[in-house]
Amino acid sequence: MKTLHPSLRIASILFLASTAFSSTGCLYATYPETVDASDFEEFEYRFEGDSCEEGGCPSDSQCAFPIVCRATITREPTGDYSLRLTLLPDEQTPLTELAPRVLTDEDAQWFLELSGNLRINRHPRPFCTIPSQIGVTKEQVVRWDELEFVLLDCDRPRLSHSQVFAITIFVFGLAREPDAETP
Repeated sequence: MKTLHPSLRIASILFLASTAFSSTGCLYATYPETVDASDFEEFEYRFEGDSCEEGGCPSDSQCAFPIVCRATITREPTGDYSLRLTLLPDEQTPLTELAPRVLTDEDAQWFLELSGNLRINRHPRPFCTIPSQIGVTKEQVVRWDELEFVLLDCDRPRLSHSQVFAITIFVFGLAREPDAETP
């Protein structure tokens, strides 16, 4: 049986330890299960945090940029995907719901591909510091029909950090006004 050189073993252990101590304080960051949720009827992105729950910015620093508090993507009988967004545009404006619209084919295709290969972990993390114990009071929640995942909470099923990040960037990108069509 072939074994790793001792220096490679030490390096791999140090690498694993350094990547495991992320902002969530967790020593277990694998996502052993893959789920296909691309056949969803409704997707929801929800930001659980003081500013979204209270409907305004408690301080200027928390709303220096728009915050998407909730986004829903619903599959319509026509096959289109409709989008509804609720956001805090800035520190002076209360929660605002944008006009519903239909996703472009390109946006819908990208999201369906991501939804078809979700990397998840349904089990509590051993050696995990609950985010509220380390000062994290916000959570990103994503739901495809009845499948709900979070980013940080140790006791709830989690979606891969990279996929939550990709969804967050996607949702924030959808908050911009669609380009006007030119005649």
